[in-house]
Amino acid sequence: MLKLKYIIFAVLGFLAVFGFFNFYEFQKTTSQDNEKEIVWIEKPSFMLLKDLKSQNPVLRREAIVKLGEKRVKNAVKPLFEILFSASYPLYEKQLAAKSIAMISGEEIISLCLKILTHYKDNSSKEVILSMLSILKNLEIKDLNLAEYDFSILSTILSSAGSNDIILTTIEAVENLKYVKAFYQLEKIYNRNLLYKVSVLKAMTRLVLTEPQLENWFEKFLSKIIAVETHDEVKKTIREALFTLIFDRYADKKEKVLIGLISDLTSSSFKTVLETELKMKELNFIKTEKDIIKFFLKDSDPVLVNRLTGILADKKITGISEELIDVIKNRFSGPKETRDIAIDSAKKALLTLGKTAISQEEVSFILSYFQDYYLGDSALEATLFLYERGREIDLIEKKLASYQISSLPHNQKNQFFSYFKLLIESKNKDKIEKILRYSEPYIRYNALNICLNENILGKEEIKSYFKNKDTLAAKIIEHYE
Repeated sequence: MLKLKYIIFAVLGFLAVFGFFNFYEFQKTTSQDNEKEIVWIEKPSFMLLKDLKSQNPVLRREAIVKLGEKRVKNAVKPLFEILFSASYPLYEKQLAAKSIAMISGEEIISLCLKILTHYKDNSSKEVILSMLSILKNLEIKDLNLAEYDFSILSTILSSAGSNDIILTTIEAVENLKYVKAFYQLEKIYNRNLLYKVSVLKAMTRLVLTEPQLENWFEKFLSKIIAVETHDEVKKTIREALFTLIFDRYADKKEKVLIGLISDLTSSSFKTVLETELKMKELNFIKTEKDIIKFFLKDSDPVLVNRLTGILADKKITGISEELIDVIKNRFSGPKETRDIAIDSAKKALLTLGKTAISQEEVSFILSYFQDYYLGDSALEATLFLYERGREIDLIEKKLASYQISSLPHNQKNQFFSYFKLLIESKNKDKIEKILRYSEPYIRYNALNICLNENILGKEEIKSYFKNKDTLAAKIIEHYE
């Protein structure tokens, strides 16, 4: 009986433990499922208004932002109280200003301008910043801005001593399209590096508003980009130039590509190398090719050189016209950058050899065979054309009339590309002629290539050299 009692207790204990673990696992699974199903309920406006007075800054800031997004009209008064209170941090005041701008629209403009007129920079910086923040965040679509006098913004630009106030004023000028401040922005540009990017963005917006300013602005951009050294500023200048040429802002993807190409002229060599690697991995679509074309015409020879270097490794079609311009204009720049421009032309020729389609483009490449600087690159580009099967008859006709021996001695390095082209075209007559009659430099290099590439039989090659030609004998012996 006692034994039975112990058995019952053991069974009950086992069931209790088993039940506990099953219950624990069930609860765990259920809680995980519940977590996945949780949907946060959006706070109603009255709760957000209450949170404006919360001691918790996270709740307060969430309320400020959400009230603006919801366009809650009765939030304007408490948000203004935040602006004019000394107990709130500047960041929350800026958030409040943005929300007021989102809620109020046009009716708030007159009030902001009146407040700005009566407050001084040195005594009421936060109030001025708040009013300017409202103006820079206003949604101006469908607003008639012509009926407002924004001259106070010009006054602030000329008299303010605070960087924060000047920067926010520039942004307000941009948002409100206040064209009368355009030439004033030019004077501010060189005052401080902090202002440059904001000034350029504002001026670009104003030019889109007033097309008569385009010519002046384009000259201004061309002037400053030649001397600018700061990477971010150069990037903004190029975005502005893009906007002028295409009469629109670059989209997100285009801005990324403009930034990458601009970084090719970075003062940091590490940035340049990283950018080149990134760009070599890109596959360019049609709209991005427009940007490539745009930058191949850039006034900076270093940028064009590094860009053509990247293009030489890629087979991008549709940019032949710009590549031809790079080649033709190699001597048009200053003497100090002539070598860079010639190197860019060489890279452009190689790219053209990989992408040329029309007979005119092929003829253009062939026309540079005898060029002192570009002859070797033209021959190499022609080799690409031959491998691609482009205008073979035209190429072979050019090869038939080309005399490598007539070149000056300092152009004899072109021989290697020329001889590779003869091998590719299986022009045995030309190869034999070089082995028989050419001057020693060309002849012995041709012998080396033939033996190394196994172009002709050794016995046949031996027949082209006299018995007394000891150097040829040594070269042949080296390959036996």
